[in-house]
Amino acid sequence: MQKTGKVLLFFIVFSILFGCQNSKEDTKSKLPDNFQISGQILGAANQSIYLEVVNSKGRVKLAETSTEVDGSFSLKGNVKELGLYQLSIGNKANKSVPLTISPKDHVKVKANYVDFERLPNITGTS
Repeated sequence: MQKTGKVLLFFIVFSILFGCQNSKEDTKSKLPDNFQISGQILGAANQSIYLEVVNSKGRVKLAETSTEVDGSFSLKGNVKELGLYQLSIGNKANKSVPLTISPKDHVKVKANYVDFERLPNITGTS
């Protein structure tokens, strides 16, 4: 009887530990959106647009969406704090611009795809 009780206790503790780990991961991946970047990039129909942070692990995507046929987009995500991020469009490495973003920012972007990395009009950054 004691052996059965110990085995049962082991399975209960094991289930609780792994159940808690999964709920922590789910909570972490579902952080509420606390920034928004929206605007229009002329000539960039149906392109991926994403926000990345560059750190010791390399480039990490924080948020991603696609532009509409007219180049308009709205990108939402979550950042911990004020930081330097990179807004990129498409799959070319040179089509990116640095942005400072902090929680509660509402950034507006107007640009042309051809010169996105050189002449974007960006307002609302920290």
